[in-house]
Amino acid sequence: MSTDDGEDIFDPIVDDIPGLINEQVESALLKLCVKKLKGIFLVGGFGSSQYLKARIEQEIPDVQLIQPDDA
Repeated sequence: MSTDDGEDIFDPIVDDIPGLINEQVESALLKLCVKKLKGIFLVGGFGSSQYLKARIEQEIPDVQLIQPDDA
């Protein structure tokens, strides 16, 4: 399977993730009464995907994404 094939399989899911993250960020900002979120940890199997990280960074450039090893 090529990289393009893998991206084609996961694109429908990855396309939704930045919007879902934005909803969570806005909710956290309201609850914490802060103006800016510094970072997001990507954990779990799909959280270790460099493709997912790159796509989120494109959509949400002002938030640092952290991918801990073995998380």
